[in-house]
Amino acid sequence: MKKMKSILALSLFLNYFTPLVVWASEVDDVPSEEVSLTNENKVEVKVKEKLLKSLANQDLIISSNIFLVGEEVIFEWKLPEDIEALSINMILENGMIETEVPLIPEKGVHLFEGSFLLEEGSNYSGDWQISEIIIALNEEESVRVSVSDESNPFSNLDFKVIQPKSISTFSSEQTTDTPFSITDFGVVFHKSASLTDQTIDGDIYIGAEAVLTLSNVTVLGDIYVLGALYANEVTSKGTLFNHSIYFEDHPQLVNGIAIVLGNNHFGNITSTNEVITNIPIEFGEEPVKSVDGILTMTGHTLAIADMFVNGHPVEVLPDGSFIVNDIEIQKATTFDVTWATVFGHTIKKSFEVDPHIMSPSGVIHHAPELMGVKDLTFSIGEEIDLFENVTATDLEDGDLTEKVEVDDSGLDYTKRGTYFITYRIIDSDGATVEKQATITVK
Repeated sequence: MKKMKSILALSLFLNYFTPLVVWASEVDDVPSEEVSLTNENKVEVKVKEKLLKSLANQDLIISSNIFLVGEEVIFEWKLPEDIEALSINMILENGMIETEVPLIPEKGVHLFEGSFLLEEGSNYSGDWQISEIIIALNEEESVRVSVSDESNPFSNLDFKVIQPKSISTFSSEQTTDTPFSITDFGVVFHKSASLTDQTIDGDIYIGAEAVLTLSNVTVLGDIYVLGALYANEVTSKGTLFNHSIYFEDHPQLVNGIAIVLGNNHFGNITSTNEVITNIPIEFGEEPVKSVDGILTMTGHTLAIADMFVNGHPVEVLPDGSFIVNDIEIQKATTFDVTWATVFGHTIKKSFEVDPHIMSPSGVIHHAPELMGVKDLTFSIGEEIDLFENVTATDLEDGDLTEKVEVDDSGLDYTKRGTYFITYRIIDSDGATVEKQATITVK
C-alpha cells in the first residue's frame, strides 16, 4: 500500500442506490417538512442507518491503537453487501492538526483500505480520533457520518501516537551480572532491574524470580509477567500479559503480578492463569539429527520456564542457549520439547529427527535405505525373481540398487516349506542395512 501525505482525497462508486442525497443548496425553496418526506432523504437515512450499524459491528478496523511516529496507520472497512460506494474519505484530528485519509476499494466495491504515514518531524504525537467519514455513492451524491452521530460511532477507532524514547543502556555487551539477556525473541529479565527513559524494541519477558520496574518506558512489543512488574508512565504497543493486575500499590508480590501506576498506555491487557502459552525455540541445525539413536543438538529458547526433552531435564542458560547430546531416542523420528511454567501449566512442541549413523571410521552419515523387500510364495518349478521391485538408495551415494545382495543359501527351491532369506546393502562408508523376507514354497 502506498504511503499517503497528510491531506489525501479519494473516490468510490455506488450503483445500487440512486439518487441518495439532496444537498441543501438544491432545496432552499422547499419547506423543511417536505424535504424530510422526499424519497431521496428516506434512502439517505436508510443507508446511513446501515453504515452506523456496520460501524457498531466494528466492520471498520484499524491496524493498532498505539503507533509510533514514523509508522503507518492502516484502516480497512468492509461495507454491507447491499451498499456500493465510489469513494470514502476519513477526516482525522488530534487537536493540533487535521488530516484527510481516503479509503480505496481493494476487492470489488465492498472492501476498502487506506493509510497515512506518521511522518517524522510532524505534529502527529497525541490522541487521535475520527471526526467524520464521507461516503461518495456516485459522482454527485454522498452520505456523511459524524462523530456526533449516535454517541460517536468511531469511539473504538481512537488511537494514540507517541514519540519513542531513545535506547540508552541496552546493548549486546552483557556480563554474568547483567540482569537481562537480549535474544532474538526479546529481552529476558532473569534478575530484578529498573529502567527509566528508554525504548525497548521488542517483547519483554520478566522471569519468575525477577521484579522489573519501568518508568517512562516505551515497549515496542508485548510484556509477559512471570515475576512481578511495577509500571509507571509506560507505553506498550503490544499486550500486557499478567496473572493479576492492580492499579494501586500492593503489599504482596506474587508471580504474575503487575502493579500499574500513573498514566500508562497498553495496546491490550490480558490477565490469565496462563501468562505465556508459546515459547519460541530455534535449533543450531535443522532438522535436528540423531546419531546411532542418540539425540544431539544445540539451540536457543527463552530461559523463563523449566525445559524438558522427551521428559529429560535440559539446562537453559540465561541467554537461552542449550546443548543436548545424551538423550536416547533409538529409531524414533520425532521428539518432544516441554516447558513447565511457574504457574503450573506446560507447553509442548514436537519436532522431526533426521536419523544418522556413525561408520567404523567415525564418519557421521545417513544409513542407506532398502525398499521393496516383501514375503513371497511360489510353487515348485516356478521361476521367481528375488530382486523384483527391490531398490536401495543413499543420501550420500545415490542409487545403490545394483549393489543389493541377497543371501538365499537356506532356501530349497525343490522342497515345499517355509524359508527365510536376507537382503543386504552396504554404502561407501561401510554402513550395512539388512532386511529379512519369508519365502513359502508350495
